Amino acid sequence: MENALTYPTWSEETSNVTDQGPSLTSTIVLLFATIAFALSLFSRSDITSLAPVADAPASQGATVEVALTEQEAMFDTPLAQQQDPRMRAIATYLGKRYLVSADAVERFVQIAFGAGREVSIDPLLIVAVMAVESRFNPIAESTAGAQGLMQLIPKYHEDKLPESHTDPSFLDPEINVLVGAKVLKDCIRRSGGDVRSGLQAYNGSPGDSSAQYAKKVIAEKERLRQVSSRHSRTTQVNG
Repeated sequence: MENALTYPTWSEETSNVTDQGPSLTSTIVLLFATIAFALSLFSRSDITSLAPVADAPASQGATVEVALTEQEAMFDTPLAQQQDPRMRAIATYLGKRYLVSADAVERFVQIAFGAGREVSIDPLLIVAVMAVESRFNPIAESTAGAQGLMQLIPKYHEDKLPESHTDPSFLDPEINVLVGAKVLKDCIRRSGGDVRSGLQAYNGSPGDSSAQYAKKVIAEKERLRQVSSRHSRTTQVNG
């Protein structure tokens, strides 16, 4: 068992156990071992301990609408000034789930939160799109020419490039995520604020009645929310 503890044993020559019961020393040892075992169960952070997330029904429509800035309350200081450990918790979860470096993913998560703040869109939604689109491969390129973390086709989105970049590349994570966030917000706006429909438009499959793409992204976003919330609760308990 992963969490099994090995308890100390004593030979007859060194044991303090008598016919009348365990000694004070052995009782203390067993007490501390029990406490350590309980704490190890409480602090486990395996991704398998997340609550199951069911795919959002295709017919859910407007009920899956979310406030585009709902995560800003979690990260209420400028990105450059914050060192929020929840970002590390999210990156660790994603690193395990997608078998990539947590250090690299943490940078992408930070970029996503910066883009979410700038564009006023839920950053966890941006991270979820990255997960589904590229599995956090910043140099991914599809046969259709879609590039980077958010899988953007450059010729369609040059108008959204930041003016400060004189030689922009869609393989640059900061540019890719920022432009992707703008495209995503525009898709949602054109869909009347319906996130599910906006995600389908982002994917280029607005006519898919099953909304498979949107369901994947929404389910991933919910898992990320669970990770962040669980980390916050653990910090409060331990603090």
